[in-house]
Amino acid sequence: MKSLAGILLASTSILAVLQVGPVRAQAQQVGAAAPNSEEDLEQVVVTAQRTEQRLQDVPMSVIAISQAKLNEENITNVNDLMVVAPGLSIFDTTGNRNGTTYAIRGQGAGFGGPPGVISYFAEVPNFSNFLYDLTDVEVLKGPQGTLFGHVSEGGAVLFAPHKPTENDLNGYADVRLGDYDRHDFEFALGGALIPDKVFFRVSGESLRADGFTTNIENGQKLDDEDRESFRVSLVLKPWERFENYTLLQYERINEDGTGFILQHIVENADNGAVYPQLQSYLAQQQAIGPRAVDVNESFYGQPFNYQTQTGGINTTTFEATDFLTLKNIYSYRGTRGSDIYSIDSTPLNLLLVSNGIGGNPDTITWSEEAQAQWKASLGGVNLNGVLGYYHDVTRSSGPSVGFDIIEYVGFPIRAAALSLNSFSQTTGEFGQVEAKFLDDKLSVVGGIRRNDASSSSLGQTVVLYPTFIPGGTGITGPLPPATNPSTSTSNSPPEYSWNGSVEYKFTPDLNGYVSVRRGYKPGGVNALLPPPYSTFGPETNTDYEGGVKMSQDIGGWKIQANVDVFYDDYMNIQRFENTLTVPAATYTTNVGNGTIYGTDIDFTIVPSQLFDLTVSYTWLHTGYDSWVDPVLGNLKGNRFPNAPDSQLTVTPTIHLPTPEAWGKISAHATAYYQSLVCGDPYNMPNGNALEELTVPDACYSGYLRLDLRADWAKMYGSNFSSAVYVKNATNKLYIVGTDNQLNAASGTGVVTYGAPRMWGVEFRYAF
Repeated sequence: MKSLAGILLASTSILAVLQVGPVRAQAQQVGAAAPNSEEDLEQVVVTAQRTEQRLQDVPMSVIAISQAKLNEENITNVNDLMVVAPGLSIFDTTGNRNGTTYAIRGQGAGFGGPPGVISYFAEVPNFSNFLYDLTDVEVLKGPQGTLFGHVSEGGAVLFAPHKPTENDLNGYADVRLGDYDRHDFEFALGGALIPDKVFFRVSGESLRADGFTTNIENGQKLDDEDRESFRVSLVLKPWERFENYTLLQYERINEDGTGFILQHIVENADNGAVYPQLQSYLAQQQAIGPRAVDVNESFYGQPFNYQTQTGGINTTTFEATDFLTLKNIYSYRGTRGSDIYSIDSTPLNLLLVSNGIGGNPDTITWSEEAQAQWKASLGGVNLNGVLGYYHDVTRSSGPSVGFDIIEYVGFPIRAAALSLNSFSQTTGEFGQVEAKFLDDKLSVVGGIRRNDASSSSLGQTVVLYPTFIPGGTGITGPLPPATNPSTSTSNSPPEYSWNGSVEYKFTPDLNGYVSVRRGYKPGGVNALLPPPYSTFGPETNTDYEGGVKMSQDIGGWKIQANVDVFYDDYMNIQRFENTLTVPAATYTTNVGNGTIYGTDIDFTIVPSQLFDLTVSYTWLHTGYDSWVDPVLGNLKGNRFPNAPDSQLTVTPTIHLPTPEAWGKISAHATAYYQSLVCGDPYNMPNGNALEELTVPDACYSGYLRLDLRADWAKMYGSNFSSAVYVKNATNKLYIVGTDNQLNAASGTGVVTYGAPRMWGVEFRYAF
């Protein structure tokens, strides 16, 4: 690493004249010119309503993050997106840092339940979270569905890959080097095979870094980064009104697992015999600190996380007439993965989980969406709208080991959930119409969607008592007691979601809107559990929102501001609970109703070409109107999980007045603040001993994180750019997730910490 340190020192010397400061919302890519005019502030184009619009003209709360902004903020992983998109909460709650959970306005996914926020990649739901060679990322807050393939009640995150449409050969190569042996490489190359007719683009990314948490048992480095992805795109335009766009992508993650840090222990009926040992391990954990763990290898080996996905998207667009466009989007992907992790994070392995070990077949997902987009003019009223149909299927055929657990219940047992097959599907028919009056100053929108969902699973639970616990890899040896194969089926009744909004443009640069939207999350099955736990019902959310968007030049200061307030009725809320069974398990159930309200404030100020400031803030209040559990008692006082009251990002940027021949030199800082947040739905004491087993460390304190970066774009007029950066500059210790789904059984509680301070340099060539 001495040579790398030398590189950093040299780069720092080159940029030593820089002061520290950040980027505006429409930040330039390394090598791009800095925006410095009112026009730059206004011309942010988004596709939040599946058509290109100015951000200022969309009647909902939207945050747009360009690929240049992602690059400037060193965001290569979706876990960091909330730093530039307050109101979007992302937490690690499913056994590894790649099992991220999105939440917006207090609505996300419980452990094992369906998502409340849907991510889209090239307009396909839940296809990919890789963040290279994109045009932008858009965060849409509030229910979606009357324009989108899938339905959601909390919002949507849209990833738009760079589509090949340019005739000239273009692309870039990007190298990042840093401590923890960081060495990343990213590239893209595209252009025309036949000018104006056939376009291609190939791109890829490789991310490598050593882990920052050490397992003292064997020296293994947890929390490493080892992932790669490759993408090939082809656009065919045989004639003017027809386009076919095909995208193929491969992804692989092969990492050493997540470092879960033991935070507390609670004595219970199961762990009494080993409680003194647990106390000593907790004392040891406190002594070695949050960047080390002590976890034994299992008979499967060391903790790890392995995932692969191969998939494709085909989008065909046909402009049948001047007023009618037909569009079809088809996707297919196969995923495979396995992982091992210790939920209790001690050498005792009180709760050791293995997923997909010894054979895990592909999970196949395909989706089909057809749209008819139209526009017309009638009596001076401009009309446009869409009619659409969406259908997706996810299928996994077994047999496979879906969930293999070693659990201590006074003595060790081993249990395996054998999945024989599973199936789920959703269907939606949707439509939306927009009418514009008064020379397009007044816009009225109405949309509706019919939702159908069903799911089923066939599986079996096998429990291996001490004399039957085998070695090797896989379930072998004498057959132990087992449940009979069981089938769980859920067929949710048709549900309707809808959208209505009114927007008025007071001036071209000042408009206001009000909207009301109803979102929906389907029910599902809890595999391998008997009635009444085998299924759960849908939940709904009705969102009321009003906002103002403006862009003005006041006394030479260019100002852009977006402000909204919202109120949500959250009904039939889905939450996961722990079963009082051996082996331990979780299930999703509907618990009650809730109320949500808050505000989003985003503004950018450009007083001169030398400085700009962007501030984004979300304040959120959540609360249950009712939640009474027959075993755990009155739970109304619990806080919503994954719902901080406050999220704030402040980003000032300095643009140095250098000679034009030098290139563009800028420096910025990004300060992100997040208030207290809870990772477990059971987080406040209510006098019930069982409920309070999960309360310790279910919530964690807020934090302030500071990132710094300096850029030298188009160095001396060339195609080369460079940057030096520091993430988490103050080395703040903060929690980003918990893994307490089953910890009531072992009496242990663990958390996942954010990355420590990391520095690096970046070199980019773009043409």
